[in-house]
Amino acid sequence: MRRLRRAARLALALMLVAWPALAKPARVVSTNLCADQLALWLAEPDRLLSVSYLSADAELSYFADRVGLRPLNRGLSEEVMAFKPDLVLAGEFQARASSRWLRRQGIAVIELGIADSLAVALSQLRQVGQALGERARAEAAALELAAIAALPETTADAPRALVLRPNGYSAGAGSLGDELLRRAGLANAARELRLPAFALLSLEQIALLSPALIVLDRQELRGGSLAERLLRHRALRLTPGETAALALPSRLWICPSPGLGEAVERLAAAARAIANGPILR
Repeated sequence: MRRLRRAARLALALMLVAWPALAKPARVVSTNLCADQLALWLAEPDRLLSVSYLSADAELSYFADRVGLRPLNRGLSEEVMAFKPDLVLAGEFQARASSRWLRRQGIAVIELGIADSLAVALSQLRQVGQALGERARAEAAALELAAIAALPETTADAPRALVLRPNGYSAGAGSLGDELLRRAGLANAARELRLPAFALLSLEQIALLSPALIVLDRQELRGGSLAERLLRHRALRLTPGETAALALPSRLWICPSPGLGEAVERLAAAARAIANGPILR
């Protein structure tokens, strides 16, 4: 990944010289966590006037340290209009009425859906880069995501892993989490149950799957969440050498960001270490 980042910086320098100047919106507002990440990644700071309140949460936002003193919003049309924006980045399933109203006021609005694959993440990165007039920056950033997407997928004998989110939700086929597992050299055990992208798992289902690795989407293993209490349930029989647990912060892999590369690196390291016993308990 270090070589990849150096290549991205070089590509950015070359493209900034070669790419023709594009009109750039001067007043940008983002109202959605994942749109925030793309805007904070690509936009010049003085043009991004406000982001959603979730982006100030360091557990959810990869770029929380870039929010600074920038005003936060909750996606309400009155809040957005106060900034007199010429571009608004929003979520496809969030405040649709607000987006329609903003368009009627003559404001450009881009609605982003859920990035459920690396291909969608790449598409959104380029879409936002073009809207911001930052195509060169977007293409340089795309090198990191494209490198992950180019990794071979797992083989049939790969270690089996299971994502366990708060309240027992997991990442099934058709989710970004599923693809990251497979690009990191792990097999997603949730696929064996033919689960949708996001599904609630029972204790019995988790015990039946008995994966080699359980991935908890949090900063560290603290023992307080339902997902972590499930790990200690005797029905799962999680004894050393049988199942490993890895804490993977949500901020790394719920939205398109450079964190996806770090997430894959951590998952790949866990896959390599499984034979040596639990990663984190």
